[in-house]
Amino acid sequence: MVPSAGLPVVPWVVSAKTAEGVAAQSRRLAAGVEGLGAADVGLSLATTRAALEHRAFVLGADRAELRAGLGERLTPVVAREGLTGFVFSGQGGQRVGMGRELAASFPVFATVLDEVCGHFEGLRGVIREDAEALGQTGWAQPALFAVEVALFRLLESWGVKPDYLVGHSVGELAAAHVSGVLSLEDACQLVAARAGLMQALPAGGAMWAVRATLDEVTPLLVEDVSVAAVNAPGQVVLSGTHGAVEAVAARLDDRQGRWLDVSHAFHSALMDPMLVELASAAGELTYDTPRIPIISTLTGEPVTEFTASYWADQVRGTVRFADAITTLKSLNVTRFLELGPDATLTGAIDETYDGETLAVAVLNRKQPEPVTAVTALARLWADGADIDWAAFYAPTGAAVVDLPTYAFQRERFWPAVRRVPVVGSAAGDAVFWDAVERSDAEVFAAEFGVDLEAPLRETLPVFSAWQRRRHEREASDRLRYEVAWEPLRAAGDVPPDVSGGWLLVESAGAEDVWADALAEDLAGRGAEINRLRLEPADVERAALAARFEEFTGHGRVVSFLGQEEEEYRGVAATAVVVQALGDAGLDCRVWAVTSGAVSAGADAGLTRPVRAGVWGLGRVVALEEPGRWGGL
Repeated sequence: MVPSAGLPVVPWVVSAKTAEGVAAQSRRLAAGVEGLGAADVGLSLATTRAALEHRAFVLGADRAELRAGLGERLTPVVAREGLTGFVFSGQGGQRVGMGRELAASFPVFATVLDEVCGHFEGLRGVIREDAEALGQTGWAQPALFAVEVALFRLLESWGVKPDYLVGHSVGELAAAHVSGVLSLEDACQLVAARAGLMQALPAGGAMWAVRATLDEVTPLLVEDVSVAAVNAPGQVVLSGTHGAVEAVAARLDDRQGRWLDVSHAFHSALMDPMLVELASAAGELTYDTPRIPIISTLTGEPVTEFTASYWADQVRGTVRFADAITTLKSLNVTRFLELGPDATLTGAIDETYDGETLAVAVLNRKQPEPVTAVTALARLWADGADIDWAAFYAPTGAAVVDLPTYAFQRERFWPAVRRVPVVGSAAGDAVFWDAVERSDAEVFAAEFGVDLEAPLRETLPVFSAWQRRRHEREASDRLRYEVAWEPLRAAGDVPPDVSGGWLLVESAGAEDVWADALAEDLAGRGAEINRLRLEPADVERAALAARFEEFTGHGRVVSFLGQEEEEYRGVAATAVVVQALGDAGLDCRVWAVTSGAVSAGADAGLTRPVRAGVWGLGRVVALEEPGRWGGL
């Protein structure tokens, strides 16, 4: 399969106001992109359409694969407000060839990776092919740093901007560099010192990960065992001499645990011999204030200033990753992107959030790298993050193309007619004298708002105000229309005279049993029938007026254009017919036939389901079945 316009995989993003709208939009898109380039469609969808609440996406290497994806039932998600956090992985996820596929697909990643590797002699070759060397701390940490910085710059080129950064162990050095705390040269110097000093320590020690809480583990700790990391409320890592860690593990044999494949016991007392020298090396560097806030995994709080001693404490202390993520939760971070060669921390993030967040990895050792990275980008967008899609598609040379219009989800709202009685002067006088004749003082007082105990001089102004309000209401009522329905004759009454010319306006190419039935019924009663069938292009006011001039002898017009399947089209066409008849100077009555009409009121006498209605000059009639026409 040939990739589209240089992209190994193309995302098509779809959004709508509702989940049903996403499905309808997907169907319309699948049917309307024939002959268009996949990247052109992707760019147009992402940059010329509003990003609405309900979102979904499909990925594919070409148009055929993408259209097939649209044909499957998409499961949209609701975009949400919230901030974005980047998490840089710690040691353990490194693998030979990491970043190779991504570098082949995205030049930005390849350029940055080569630039960082240039600060470590021989590192590029180790990453490409030396699994044994990559398993050693001295090489693993620089390799992770290089890949993570390159991933950050790639995401940055796509317009993905994190609100907060978190780094797990060595990952915190990558966070410090990309936030502006350390220049690339100084950051590489610190990474080399850290990795080299750790590698020089005596081999040995052990690390054991267990499914338990910190409160459960702490009472069991013995000398030479430290808590290396708390990755989630129920995920703890112990570190120290092998025998001591094994003794603690034996007391937790009912818990799920595993031994980590490491050369040294990181974040334990076995790191003490290197701390002074590391602090000295860190003291030679220049530190700036973070431009992107960093939440420390040493303290679990935002870092306002980095120092040389911080990096020594960070090597020895517990990685409080769960505390850092909890802090981000309190800061309204709702989505996370893990930057590293594998998905090692997404599960811990999800557990800390109780499943109430989005945590995705940019790379996964089990999946093709470009697909994983673009999928992560699209999932971030679906969750509500801003993406610079124009920048993403820029290297492909994609152009904006015309796409199918939005698939509106329509809902009918029938207006309720509120009848306002018009009270004339005689009626108003009748109200007054009726109240007098009843001789009920309490009712009279309530009707006109007077105090029965008040003297006449105080009561007269009340009557005057009542009269003034009545006149004002009558004046305003005369300026308004009164909406009313007048039913025509019921079926079975004496048929009216239908002689003369009748013009039936219909949609061309449509088989309409109602039109046929009316034509047959009218012809049988002596009417002169003409039928005008219109194509959609014929419904144009000026042209239609000219055609209507041929029927000047017809006093009655019945429009069946309201039978259109799409309601707005039928209503618009009927309106054009009425306008064109006026332009042509025809003095005639007009009826409009629609499907699914409603009763005009409780007294309309419609005892069976109404299939259609005919309106003419404010009147309505029920059409119950073809051949039974009432009121024409």
